[in-house]
Amino acid sequence: MQAQNCPRCGAAAQIPPGVYSYECIYCKTPFQLAAPPAPPAPEPEPPPRVIVVDHGASYRSGWSMYWMLRFGVAVIALVVTTGGWAWHRLRGDDDDIWDGTEPLACDGNDEFDVTGIKATFTAGAALIASGNCHVTCKDCALKAPIAVQASGNAQIILVNGSAEGTEASISASDNARVEVRGNASIIGSTKQVANAKIIGVAPPATPPAAAAAAPAVSGHITQHPTIPHPTTSASARKK
Repeated sequence: MQAQNCPRCGAAAQIPPGVYSYECIYCKTPFQLAAPPAPPAPEPEPPPRVIVVDHGASYRSGWSMYWMLRFGVAVIALVVTTGGWAWHRLRGDDDDIWDGTEPLACDGNDEFDVTGIKATFTAGAALIASGNCHVTCKDCALKAPIAVQASGNAQIILVNGSAEGTEASISASDNARVEVRGNASIIGSTKQVANAKIIGVAPPATPPAAAAAAPAVSGHITQHPTIPHPTTSASARKK
């Protein structure tokens, strides 16, 4: 309750709360109390959400994804190719590297292990190894003016098969080493110079001297004719 006096007669009035217009019970004079409070202002609506779509960024993102996929495919292809090559090298399966249609030439630190290759050429050498190259040729048939040519520190092993050369079947120089194993057929001369070694091939036979020197004899020797015994018949002499 709030106390309020009538503005006309001054009588006291007990006004319940929440009432802002009242009539005096004595003089019937209406009067206004304090103005009611203003209603609370409505809460402002949230501003609209604006979503900006950067088409350029989407395009760049798609383009980047495209190149990442291409790069990934290229890396996978490289890994598969390199892995297959390494697997063949570890297994010693290099037949697909040299098929005999061209001379095999290796240098540096290369290593080749080939089997059953048939290579025939009318010029040059069929198998050429230099540097620190290592070659093992099994059951290969090599035919050329120079079938096998090794130089530097190269090492070549021929197992079975054949090596035929019109100039040289095997030519080795510097510190090269050529080893022949098994039932390999070496047709033609072999040449080795400097510190080179050819192992497993019999050296060429030394040609006999044209004529042996006669021993020196001191003094004078008189040769007398042989006179047949008188009792020897002609038929006995023919025997």
